[in-house]
Amino acid sequence: MLLTQQQEKLNMTGNKMSPTQLTLLTALNMLGSGIIMLPAKLAEVGMISSLSWIFAATGAVAISYVFARCGMLSKRPGLGGIAEYAFGHTGAFMVNCIYGFSLITANIAITYSALGYLLGLVGGGIHTSDNSSIWIWVGTVALLWVATLLNFRGARFTGVIAAALIWGVLLPVLVLLLMGGFWFEASTFAVNWNPTGLSAWDATTASIALTFWCFLGLESACANGDAVENPSRNVPRSVLIATVSVAVLYVVTTSLIAGIVPSEQMVGSTAPFGVVFAAMIGEGAGAVVASTLVLAMIGSLVSWQFTLSRVFKTSAEVGDFPAIFARTNAKGVPIVGFIILTSIQSILALLVASPNLLKQFDFLVDFSVITNIIPYVLCMAGSFYLSRKMKLSRGRLIQTDICATYGIAFLFLLFLSMDSLTMKIGAISVFLGWVLYGVRRAQTPDENIPLISTAHADANLKSNE
Repeated sequence: MLLTQQQEKLNMTGNKMSPTQLTLLTALNMLGSGIIMLPAKLAEVGMISSLSWIFAATGAVAISYVFARCGMLSKRPGLGGIAEYAFGHTGAFMVNCIYGFSLITANIAITYSALGYLLGLVGGGIHTSDNSSIWIWVGTVALLWVATLLNFRGARFTGVIAAALIWGVLLPVLVLLLMGGFWFEASTFAVNWNPTGLSAWDATTASIALTFWCFLGLESACANGDAVENPSRNVPRSVLIATVSVAVLYVVTTSLIAGIVPSEQMVGSTAPFGVVFAAMIGEGAGAVVASTLVLAMIGSLVSWQFTLSRVFKTSAEVGDFPAIFARTNAKGVPIVGFIILTSIQSILALLVASPNLLKQFDFLVDFSVITNIIPYVLCMAGSFYLSRKMKLSRGRLIQTDICATYGIAFLFLLFLSMDSLTMKIGAISVFLGWVLYGVRRAQTPDENIPLISTAHADANLKSNE
């Protein structure tokens, strides 16, 4: 039975996430979308690409600080609520719409990561036959629907899954941090430093999109703010704790791996952590680690599908998206919205299907990053007005302004590192957002906006003659 928005709020009070669950969900969103395939992708450039961590990590922390501070100040829902103060309802729509685009594709990329490890477990690797793209699509669709169905039990159950399955990532990473030093060879690290012969700047720009992709999810605590108890206090803490912790894990882990496995063994691997543990302990250990990471990626996908549904639900509640996305069951779950979004993802996965799993992954990563830049910039720019409107203390105001300015500069650098095709895709996403906004405004015209009378328009015309 479908509920009204007011009934939903009453029923959801007992189905909220705890602060710890929200922090773990945010961390899992970042870890699942990044670290799983990271070693193989960075090996293509060499460890000189680790210089991009300086920009990506500091940029992510700066952006997360602004999200945390504005998430505490904003009284309006979701990421779009931050931009709405400065840019009005149009800005909120563009943030939520384009952010929704990015999540639809990013979740497919996470599914490809899980498939890569599954193929590694069964000995398939990356298939090259013409028919393999269909099987990759079938596997992608199956994982997407499994993640969607697991969300049907409500926000608290999603939080439990995130808290449980994050250990599928954390345990291998912790073991690597504790034991990896025994297999670390400085000579291996030196060989892996710059096998491609790129300059420091070229290596940085070649890998900065991927390293920042690893932090996508830093905003998910803000996007899920309505699903946690006391969001004004818990959302900022969850964002900062998760982002800083994940940044440390990324840098240390990738540095250790570069001193353990030669880059030629990592390039092209669809299960890089399996390769690392196989080199350290043996093939059996590599298979066990690959299995735990598959579970972790399923948990990450469950979390991201949850976030995707929340973005569309929040936007539907304010009239930006069709009302069907806001309809929920007794547990506050937008069942119909989930089904529609997962169906769209299934069709999109078919359109981009290719025998080469890593090429599909690269394409979707670039698309997700470019479409995240746009809402991030709007939110960073909107923070200048929001922090002043809410009369933030002078010290915190200066901190927020500095972080927002640095975040915008970093996002511009990230944009400039993209190739022309990715920029075109980003531009089309913006144009499509404007088109959808125009269509929605036509369906729900705002009668409070005064229209210029014909007489007044004629008077202006005569005065200009």
